[in-house]
Amino acid sequence: MPRHDRIALNPIQWAATSDGWVDGSIAPDADVVLGSVADAGFAAVHVEARQAALGQEYADQAARHGLALGPGITGNDWNDDPAVRRRRLDEVRRTGADYAALGIEVVFFGANMPPDHPRVAHAAIGLDADAGRLARMVDLLGETATVLTSEGVRPALHPHVGSWVETEAETRAVLDGVSDTVLSFGPDIGHLAWAGADPVALLTAYRDRVVGVHLKDYRADVAAESREQRRSYREAVMAGLWVEPGRGDADIPALFDLFSDRPELWWVVEVDQPAAPSAQESIRLCGRWLADMTGDVI
Repeated sequence: MPRHDRIALNPIQWAATSDGWVDGSIAPDADVVLGSVADAGFAAVHVEARQAALGQEYADQAARHGLALGPGITGNDWNDDPAVRRRRLDEVRRTGADYAALGIEVVFFGANMPPDHPRVAHAAIGLDADAGRLARMVDLLGETATVLTSEGVRPALHPHVGSWVETEAETRAVLDGVSDTVLSFGPDIGHLAWAGADPVALLTAYRDRVVGVHLKDYRADVAAESREQRRSYREAVMAGLWVEPGRGDADIPALFDLFSDRPELWWVVEVDQPAAPSAQESIRLCGRWLADMTGDVI
């Protein structure tokens, strides 16, 4: 079982929209969100780039709730305009510096997923797979990972449904095409499974590069039906894809066994769309799962 202090919660439930998306602007005050994480029994919280940009102010706010700062997250995507690419690299560099200033080392990192992305409309099937574009993405993500590494953080590839790095083949292409000296691996097991991969097998194949894992439990039948029916991202989520940890088909114990000798690994619990009636109840259920796993009393 991982160390309690290396299991963070991303309280994304508070940002879940009624149509299967995520909108941080609808979340309540940060003290409410952080309080819910602490009350559930977590010792650390996942950090968004906008929170890292607040600097020590946010770290102090989390500390007042007894929470340490867990991993961060950022991304980049291809654009044909060199000026846009330079601007995005500069933005990622600043984000990396913000995380490093707070002592955050692991930063989940992948291809961005804007709402109008074609793979959002047809999710988890590797829509319009193209070897040339994938090669450009490998180069771009490698360049961006190098920038992040230079700022003192460890970028960890984070494949995501709805992006140009979605499938197992695309994931392997990036990991095989970018040096492990600048890019580690930090997958989301729910997104891997949604796109048809075997999360345990893929993490086993790249075990030495894994520095963090998003623990997102899922219903395998909904994932398979969603691919078969070519559902959109939102449609699959609203069909009940996500559930609180321990209530779905993710083989979380197998992952814990796989990394039983890696106590430094970060684990981030996420439930993008609560199966529970509310965000608060969903986070409580995450806390009960944590207590069952660690034997702690909440």
